[in-house]
Amino acid sequence: MLSILPPEILRIVFANIDDKNALCTLSLTSRQFRELVEPLLYARIVFPASSSGALKATRLESLLKALEASGGRRAPYVHAISFAATSSRTGEPGLIDRILAKTVNLKSLKLYSLSGSSLRGHAFHHNPAFTLTALHMSSTHLHKDQDMLDFLESQASLETLHLTRSRRVANNPEFSAASFPNLKALFVHASLVHPFLRTSARLERLCVAGRAYTPNSRPGNTVHTHSVRTLACLRLERAEDAVAVAALFPRLEWLSGPVTAAHLRALCAHNRELRGIILTGPARAGVSQDEAREFFDAMPRLQFVEYCQRDERLCRWYRGAAAPSLVRWLCELGEEWLADWVEDVVHVDR
Repeated sequence: MLSILPPEILRIVFANIDDKNALCTLSLTSRQFRELVEPLLYARIVFPASSSGALKATRLESLLKALEASGGRRAPYVHAISFAATSSRTGEPGLIDRILAKTVNLKSLKLYSLSGSSLRGHAFHHNPAFTLTALHMSSTHLHKDQDMLDFLESQASLETLHLTRSRRVANNPEFSAASFPNLKALFVHASLVHPFLRTSARLERLCVAGRAYTPNSRPGNTVHTHSVRTLACLRLERAEDAVAVAALFPRLEWLSGPVTAAHLRALCAHNRELRGIILTGPARAGVSQDEAREFFDAMPRLQFVEYCQRDERLCRWYRGAAAPSLVRWLCELGEEWLADWVEDVVHVDR
């Protein structure tokens, strides 16, 4: 029976249960099960955007009480927490501050705000109790949000950073050269690419948002570009912009963007290491063998060209293949730039 299994085996079994309702039921069956299940229940907490303001505030209050109960026993269990579409109208920032003040072991934080700045109305960033490895935040006015800049630079352990809703501005922020020493993956607006390249970050994966890209206006500054292996150009409209960003990274291997074979030939002057391309933009009826051959002729090490058909199925032309292959990514939609472009893809039957 399950009850006679040693705790280490039970912990592994429970860790593979995705249904939180089932875990809650297990936690009520015995004291031993509660002690094993509680860390799993509180490890990852999500407040979805669909919750109304009053309902979300009530849930935040319930979480705060749960973390404060029993001498704060549960607070160290929280490793990841997500707050979607927060608003100051129902006192959410204050409740979130009080919750975050207790999460000393927090490693991943997602905080999206209706106000455009994730820190507006919050106080947790002045003296955070945690050191993050992953941070997702919204900030429309990063260039003039000193609180945000100071908080970002204080999180030296960051490995993954998503800054969403950061639209193009006239004056870009400047980070200290020593900031972000452990940053490996960055999602950022195209206008903020160069400020991050001038830091200590050794990026391996970069996702660039925005419709247009402007080259660096300060060419004399030291930038770190040789570590980037994966580049996704999200919503860039012009192939010239995608290639201009890709040209920054001489060892780039994987590129997603609205590129053409002609632009790929131009990229060869800066990079001959490219191994895979995902064509973005409008879905297409297909890529002919001749069109695929043009891509392979343009880039000597290119292994495949992936595209989306009008029926939303994904296809890959492989070098030397007689026909394209249908493929499916094992990661979540939109997370391809963080995945392995070979190991995290499977071929499917037609």
